[in-house]
Amino acid sequence: MSIINYNFKKPYEKMINEQLDFIEKQSYKIVKLKFADKKTGENAKIEIENRALELSNNVLDKLKKEDFKILRNFNKKAKITTYLTTIISRQFVDIIRKKMGRSREKDRAKEFGDLGLRIYKDVCIDKNSIQEFYKILQFENSIITIEKIEEIVDRIKGKKKYDKKDIENFPDTPVKKGVIGENGEVLVTEKNKTPESYIFANEQKQIIDKNLKLILSKLTTEEKLILKLRFYNDKDDKKDIINGIANLLDINKRAVSKKIDKILKKCKNILNENGIELNDLF
Repeated sequence: MSIINYNFKKPYEKMINEQLDFIEKQSYKIVKLKFADKKTGENAKIEIENRALELSNNVLDKLKKEDFKILRNFNKKAKITTYLTTIISRQFVDIIRKKMGRSREKDRAKEFGDLGLRIYKDVCIDKNSIQEFYKILQFENSIITIEKIEEIVDRIKGKKKYDKKDIENFPDTPVKKGVIGENGEVLVTEKNKTPESYIFANEQKQIIDKNLKLILSKLTTEEKLILKLRFYNDKDDKKDIINGIANLLDINKRAVSKKIDKILKKCKNILNENGIELNDLF
């Protein structure tokens, strides 16, 4: 059984070994394209190298997962390097999303004040058990129950919705005034902004998200990849981004610009075919 299993895996292991140098180089290119700022120096270089190493390791784990399922799904219609570039880009986005998820958890923890932030650090980040954290609070003569701690953890992790009245039931958790959104989040009003403006902004966001999904469903894998690379960080210099995409896809800068123009025109046509004008979205 082990011999059969080895023979099954062998060609895919060979494929990974053959493409290992490409995976490492592409990981470095993607990280440098999306994260390198205008600063120079050894610290910036080390940070990019560390992020690239993290990305390439994630990609290798992904390729080997479930008996090389991703490689088995490769239909050979595209070049293996194009296929791998798409996988590397998706893995990079996944890493960023996970890190952003941690940021959202911290924001939700802040809704519960100092207690929420302590729970976030001790339970969500340091991975202490709820029981261990509860014992610490007992030692400090806290009156909070273990059930309440479990509920706060669920809400910090986004597993359970909450509204303003719920927050008032937790000790030492200041309530922020504002509008409760459909997802249970408290939409905090800023100075000179009304609750109605937040409701309108939330509705507009839903419309935009719906139409973005429509557009993405009509684009090819390469088109989606180019759009992500082009608009991931709009603060970067456009010329630097074009150069980076050209380098990544191994095509010239003029070809990149033409591809971007063609993709944007296609996006506009998709909206028009569904009776939507750009002015309707903004």
